[in-house]
Amino acid sequence: MSCVIGLFVNVTVGSENIPVFFGGIFRVLANTYAGCALFSLGLSIDPNMKGGNNLAVSILVATKVLLMPMVMAIIARIMTRNEADTQFAFIYGMLPTAPTAYILAVAYGVQEPLLSTACLVVLIASLPLLVIAAAALQAQSESDVQKSNEVSISISFWVASLSLGASCVFLVMCYLAREKRPIKGKNLQESTLSS
Repeated sequence: MSCVIGLFVNVTVGSENIPVFFGGIFRVLANTYAGCALFSLGLSIDPNMKGGNNLAVSILVATKVLLMPMVMAIIARIMTRNEADTQFAFIYGMLPTAPTAYILAVAYGVQEPLLSTACLVVLIASLPLLVIAAAALQAQSESDVQKSNEVSISISFWVASLSLGASCVFLVMCYLAREKRPIKGKNLQESTLSS
């Protein structure tokens, strides 16, 4: 419905002639889309997924992060025979899945928990691999040994930084999970002391 209204306003008034008051509201709505979509994605994740769904998520993530860039690079190599186009297709294939895929799954009622978890895991998995692949492609194109060494050091720094950040997030999540779930032995001791 929103698309039809937007098309109607664009045809009748024109996108340049929207009143200033409405233009400000529309800009705010347009700027909040990504944040709202990502918040909705995180809110819908089911932490208690069954084993079969974990396998499906793993297959989806492996396909998106590992197989898709290779297939895109092969197709680009066959169609263009240009190294720059092949590298671009490879990097483009490694980009994370947009939250729009989850929004469409909700709209059509198709595997929402599975797709929300897969989108989040693809986002987390593809970012470090994207940095590493871009740096490796840059190092491959460099002929100067000194410049290649600088790129290798830069890759090592980014990988170490990402690992440190991920470790900190993991430790915080473990600490927060520990506070929510009491230790079994602790509850047993408290019940025997109270009786």
